[in-house]
Amino acid sequence: MAIVFIVFLLCTVAVAGIGYVKSKGGDTSTSDGYFLAGRGLSSIVIATSMLLACLSTEQISGQAGIAFMSNMSGAVCWEVGCIIGIVAMALFFAPRYLKYGVTTMPEFLGKSYDKPTQTLVSLLLMLSYVATAMPTVLYSGAIVFNGVFDIGGLLGISDFAAITLICAAIGIIGLLYTVFGGLRMVAFTDTAYGVLLLLGCVSVPFFALYALGDGSIAGGFTNLLANVPAEKLSAISPANASAPEFPWPTLFLGVATMWFYYWCTSQMIIQKTFAAKSLKEAQKGILVCAAFKLAGPLYLGGCGILAYALFVGTDTFDVIVNSNGDLAYTMLIQNVIPKPILGFVCAAIFGAVLSSFNGAVNATSTLFSLDVYKKYINPNAEEKKVVKVGQIVSFVLAAIAVCIAPFIMFASGGLYNLMLDLTGFINAPILAAVLFAMIFKGKCPPKAVKTVIPFHMVMYLVLMYIVKLPIHSNYTIGIMFWIDMLLMYVIMKKQPRNDYVIEADNVVDVTPWKHAKTAAGVLLMCIVIYYIVFSPLVLAK
Repeated sequence: MAIVFIVFLLCTVAVAGIGYVKSKGGDTSTSDGYFLAGRGLSSIVIATSMLLACLSTEQISGQAGIAFMSNMSGAVCWEVGCIIGIVAMALFFAPRYLKYGVTTMPEFLGKSYDKPTQTLVSLLLMLSYVATAMPTVLYSGAIVFNGVFDIGGLLGISDFAAITLICAAIGIIGLLYTVFGGLRMVAFTDTAYGVLLLLGCVSVPFFALYALGDGSIAGGFTNLLANVPAEKLSAISPANASAPEFPWPTLFLGVATMWFYYWCTSQMIIQKTFAAKSLKEAQKGILVCAAFKLAGPLYLGGCGILAYALFVGTDTFDVIVNSNGDLAYTMLIQNVIPKPILGFVCAAIFGAVLSSFNGAVNATSTLFSLDVYKKYINPNAEEKKVVKVGQIVSFVLAAIAVCIAPFIMFASGGLYNLMLDLTGFINAPILAAVLFAMIFKGKCPPKAVKTVIPFHMVMYLVLMYIVKLPIHSNYTIGIMFWIDMLLMYVIMKKQPRNDYVIEADNVVDVTPWKHAKTAAGVLLMCIVIYYIVFSPLVLAK
């Protein structure tokens, strides 16, 4: 195990060094410099940063766990289906965000509606990141590293104490990146970790197939098809399927809502787009990120299927089942990856954890510093003061997330589904607010947003946790989204705002990439091909 830790440590230190060297010389004394890397990010940096911001151990462990417990519906819909949302970001949302020169998504709502709307949405996003995104990332990372390095056993402490210790360690390291380097440091280390991820995590299925085939990858694939129930290889679940599966109609309801929310409005993911040096670079980066997502089901959900094939009928299988599938990935890499390479894979996973955590911390501190502190607490604050406040907020919020994270251990249901259900409190109304701002361009009154958000949160609470509707949560989220849209439309028609004009503020070149639509078309065709392959027509027959 010592060799695993040594390789892990060397890779991690090397990436930190690369990030420091590449980001050295960047101006972090101003808001644009610290929170948006001086609006100078290139397409490849944007692509890798966006990919890793959304890919952490709650995705790696969660999607492998869903596939282990059910089928490929979760992995394909979240990794490939989401390309629809990413394409929408590239072609529709990004041009409008950059046209108005905003630093945060809520700032766009502030320009489209009013300042109180901006503040309300900023606070909701901050609460979501601190209470859901950051703790989930920390906890899921702690599960993997406690499983690989057996921290609890080495120190003679309980699993809860080990998880708490690892969460704190990840939080501290993440803060060193974010606080002292800003978005520029985070973005460049994400690029280096992206390379590790492609080399490390993508190799896991091949090692698993090699083990399953007793030394033959081709033999492993043959054994997989022979020994795994065909329905587990399907990406299409029945309409009445329950969690952790994803019923196929929800692809057009709650799942689609979350695709667009995460990839088009979530500050922790799209902040890298705001930092682009031009619209052309932003669109290229976003669409390259979408291309990377095509491999996702193979090294995420595929690992869950491989774990099922390798461990079925063993004690390890029962351990994974008792964890709701969340330990499938950890058990797989422990059993199939050679020890020196396991350290390399752990470094890649660590990078994914840091990227998501740092993205959430940076987004949250940006929202507070620019949308709350600068707007209400100290409007005349100097740039250095705003940055300093952002750094302090990063420490406080990260500490809160570290305190919350270990208690996720006691939550019922799969880790990934828990995160999705909690995000349902805010994703639909925020997406509706952004869509109305972009489509109707200032005609929708602020009252519509301020009515829909509390209405949605109360109704979602009642339907999900009090009435407990006997349907999949993604039906509830999707139906609520269209109710939110209808309510906003009715309010807009009754009280239209006809004299409000949103002024453009082109702080970067907004000339589109000439190949954007062609690339988008190819990516959308790939989605169709994926669903055909992972269906009863091909693999699941």
